[in-house]
Amino acid sequence: MLHRVIRLGHFDLSTERNAMPANREMTMRQMRQVLRLHASGTSDREIGRTVGAARSTVRDAIKRAKAAGLA
Repeated sequence: MLHRVIRLGHFDLSTERNAMPANREMTMRQMRQVLRLHASGTSDREIGRTVGAARSTVRDAIKRAKAAGLA
């Protein structure tokens, strides 16, 4: 099955040069679920638990969706 992946950006706050960036990707299914839950008033923390993503990733996804006029 083909899954589309949305790249939400990679941020590395560590001081090491070779540190791996955070894995901040979401499938389209996860993104739709995030937007649906957000629209129903669910907290970012609970959305993260539901879709299996960090709260910061959820916040970033919602922020980008709003900027694109999707949320």
